[in-house]
Amino acid sequence: MNEIEFIENIDACFPYRDQEKAKEIIKSGSVLSANASFMVLHEICRAPNEIEPELLFKYLEKWEEVNNHPLKEIVVISAKALINESYIPNPQAIEAMNIVQQYKNQYNALSIVYFSAREESEELDRIYDEITDSWKN
Repeated sequence: MNEIEFIENIDACFPYRDQEKAKEIIKSGSVLSANASFMVLHEICRAPNEIEPELLFKYLEKWEEVNNHPLKEIVVISAKALINESYIPNPQAIEAMNIVQQYKNQYNALSIVYFSAREESEELDRIYDEITDSWKN
């Protein structure tokens, strides 16, 4: 399975209630690619409301165990904010997005940081678009 197939397979289909399957997907994503792994994290931190944060933090901990990407620390801060529904200030999100930009094609890492911002804004949208456009060129 390639990265795109993997991402399509888990997009909005993460097995939150099947812990063994979830852990298997977490490991598989980390082996496949950084972007696939960040997609798994995206699914973890943007779970449906009925999924308990305690379970999500358990998955996050497993994700951290099997991943060692340079963006890990900064993206995990955003992921934790999303799980806690606490969000981060826009300037901090923008700073993190600019760091993610240095790692081409890490769309899912960028998405996690983008969604962790406290408030939607035109500036945030513009920066997101500029980063994704720069990766396409």
